[in-house]
Amino acid sequence: MRKSLQQRNADQKLRQREYRARLQQERRPSRDDCARVLMHTYFLRFAKDREATQDAIDGIVGRLVRQGFAPDLSYEVVDSIVKKYAKGRWQFRRKPHLLNPDDRLNS
Repeated sequence: MRKSLQQRNADQKLRQREYRARLQQERRPSRDDCARVLMHTYFLRFAKDREATQDAIDGIVGRLVRQGFAPDLSYEVVDSIVKKYAKGRWQFRRKPHLLNPDDRLNS
């Protein structure tokens, strides 16, 4: 007999919780963790070179447009992210809960 939608959702929620706990215990970065580090590095590196920054933005927006996003809104979102990183108002979000207890004291 098939499980109800409510039971399948509850099972999925449990699997996701266990999966995230396992990743945290293994100290394995998620795809989003890697993407955040890459984006942070990318924008800080190119923020000093206006032409390279614009080329990077055009490339990102081009890929977003091919995925079906609106070009003008894509530029708006990407530009705002670049400005926040370039002006130093946004700090990269570390994950101190992954540090060893001794490291937390020194960070």
